[in-house]
Amino acid sequence: MEIELKLEIDAASRGKLRRHPVIEELGDGNPEEDELTAIYFDTPEFILREHGAGLRVRKTRGRWIQTLKAGGSVKGGLHQRDEWETPVDGAVPALDQLASMVDAGSPLSALLKQASLADTLQPVFRVKVRRTTWHLRDGDSLVELVLDEGSVQREERKLPVSEIELELKEGEPGRLYAIALRLLDGVPLRLSNVSKAQRGYALCRQEERAPVKAAPVVLPPSPTLEDGLQATALNCLAQMQANEAAVMESGNSESLHQMRVGLRRLRSALKLFEAAAPCPADLQEELRWLGEALGEARDWDVLSSSTLARVGGVGDASFPALHTAMDEVMRGKRNQAGAALRSPRYTRLMIGMFAWTLGKQWRGTAAPDHVKQLEAPLKAFAGKAVKQGHKRILKRGRNIRHAPPEELHRLRIAGKRNRYAVEFFAPLYRSKRLRKYLGALSAMQDELGWRNDVAVGGRLLRHLETEKPEAAASAAYARGFLAAHVSGNERKLRKTWKRFREADLPQLR
Repeated sequence: MEIELKLEIDAASRGKLRRHPVIEELGDGNPEEDELTAIYFDTPEFILREHGAGLRVRKTRGRWIQTLKAGGSVKGGLHQRDEWETPVDGAVPALDQLASMVDAGSPLSALLKQASLADTLQPVFRVKVRRTTWHLRDGDSLVELVLDEGSVQREERKLPVSEIELELKEGEPGRLYAIALRLLDGVPLRLSNVSKAQRGYALCRQEERAPVKAAPVVLPPSPTLEDGLQATALNCLAQMQANEAAVMESGNSESLHQMRVGLRRLRSALKLFEAAAPCPADLQEELRWLGEALGEARDWDVLSSSTLARVGGVGDASFPALHTAMDEVMRGKRNQAGAALRSPRYTRLMIGMFAWTLGKQWRGTAAPDHVKQLEAPLKAFAGKAVKQGHKRILKRGRNIRHAPPEELHRLRIAGKRNRYAVEFFAPLYRSKRLRKYLGALSAMQDELGWRNDVAVGGRLLRHLETEKPEAAASAAYARGFLAAHVSGNERKLRKTWKRFREADLPQLR
């Protein structure tokens, strides 16, 4: 099993890395330099890719080595994959050698033994890098630090490669994060879940980055409260990471939305479990900072893409000036969000969150009674938490007919948190009643959500009235129209609230 942490580094910062004090302090011997050429093979239909495998033949120091990687996982830049290597005579794979090494009963073994695979294999892309390797000794851990500079190429298309890998040779995986945090002092780095093989396949298919919604939380059999915390936090972090590249590169509005959803889910999860495993205050403060950076851009996106649509075609000839002014502000906020994600501050936050979650660092500060609570069955905790959340919603909505906007906002937050909790614990519930409850809760949340969007939009439009004189008249008109639209839709709010009150709580399995 190969365990390595991948981080991207800007080309301009590679010199700083080579002079970093950590290398001088922990380095064991002189660095090794090599020129590597790797040829990746697959069929025209990318059958190996479909099986979650990557096959390359790489020339290093005059020798050809074939490597097959498959399975494993990627979490927080930490790549863990099964790996098989053998020498070969030239730049062509020898599948029979690999088939003899892979577990005989696995689907991958059966695939490697198919004659049709060998007949249709072809080069699909190449990776050429200049590699510098340092061997770092950190206490009982031995870590190989690799700097790769080069490119991934498919025919005439190229993607640059500028990354470092921290591969664990001996010791605990947590040391990789500790070293990465030290390297981050003085060298801008970004966690990366994308391998060179994935970049190559992206070139082959010319894939565009699509927004990534939350995946279902996967729990182990008979999960403990600690299992639930770790699985939930990692699930939320994975959604954030899956959308960050699109936010950095293009400011894609839907990717921004999904990354913000992932962050909100994470903060709700930490709130849910805080009595047993409180998240460190410094990490929570950084999560709030990130929420503000993403929230401002998302608020302008919502105003532009959906809230103002409620005004329809109503407006005078100055409405184009409103959209021009709004687009200008929106682009600036998206750029700010992308800059936040490219900053060392964001990388430090994500490394800290993954180190805390994967390393179960809450145990280092937990009192004995908290440790006992962490080892308790998750099911009992889940049932109690969802019931409490449900009661909180009923309490906050009891005067919904006459509730002012700030009370409706508190009701919306309570509903959102309980919806997230139910989704986190979904594997523990009976699916039929779960779907009905989530349907009623989501309908109420949607109704409260657009009202909140109008309130936020009104604040932003007021900003345009004072900062963009050319759009002031249109902004004031739109703000008044939206306010009237809210006051004229009380019936639907009462209807969704009634549906929620009549919904039964989901049943545990």
